[in-house]
Amino acid sequence: MIMGYLLAFVRVIAVGVVYPGFAVVGLVLKSAGFISKKRRHYLIAWFTGLWARSSCFLFNIQLEIVGVAEIKKGSLIVANHIGAPDIFVLGRCFPAFFVSKADITEWPLFGLLARLGEVILAKRDQRHQVKEIIAEMSSRLKEGC
Repeated sequence: MIMGYLLAFVRVIAVGVVYPGFAVVGLVLKSAGFISKKRRHYLIAWFTGLWARSSCFLFNIQLEIVGVAEIKKGSLIVANHIGAPDIFVLGRCFPAFFVSKADITEWPLFGLLARLGEVILAKRDQRHQVKEIIAEMSSRLKEGC
């Protein structure tokens, strides 16, 4: 029982170190004006995948991938997920950007990571923004994200 508590403590400390580390990477990428938008998006997608792999490891989420899916750059993957662990798994499997409800920006730490990771935010009560979201998604898909 003590080992379980010790392991949980170690994981909490690791998350407390790793997540702010990714926040720093996000801040650097957002403030690096010399990097093109396309290159920045590529790097953010790559670091998002690394963040997701780290999260799966830290939270002991083990995956068994069956088969090989050939996902081409610029593909749209649609998934109806239930909770945060699904995001870690999807991010681990696909180097990608996410579209999320805008409410996530109010969550501690995850909100900051979402903004730094340039998550496309959808306000559910503002249907008029659909064209803007589609335009942003289309732009990123054309960039090969």
